[in-house]
Amino acid sequence: MTRLLAVAVLVASSGCVVKRPAAGTWKGIIAEGRPLGVKFEVEEDADGKLVGKTYFQDNGTDYQLSDTFTGKRDGISIFWISPSEVVVRGKFENEKYEKIIGTIEFPAEEGIPAQKGELILTR
Repeated sequence: MTRLLAVAVLVASSGCVVKRPAAGTWKGIIAEGRPLGVKFEVEEDADGKLVGKTYFQDNGTDYQLSDTFTGKRDGISIFWISPSEVVVRGKFENEKYEKIIGTIEFPAEEGIPAQKGELILTR
């Protein structure tokens, strides 16, 4: 009985580690048009739901907070959308979860057509 209890305590103390590969800070450049630096701070829960903040950098300035977002990770695929309808879709390059390759889409607004750019993000 003591041995069984010790094993249960050991398992409980080590805990089940749930891998949350999307969590963290991701930086990259939007490649279309004029290059624009972008940073995403992402939190991921155990179900793959994502929440975070988007920051943009222009002309070498510091990153400026732009918007929040919500989304989902499903395996190596990710998706998130902001209240202003900026959409990021992508996939992790592999199961090491070190790089995201995808697109960012900006909605049309005030005479400016919708725009879509390639996006590569790394930690």
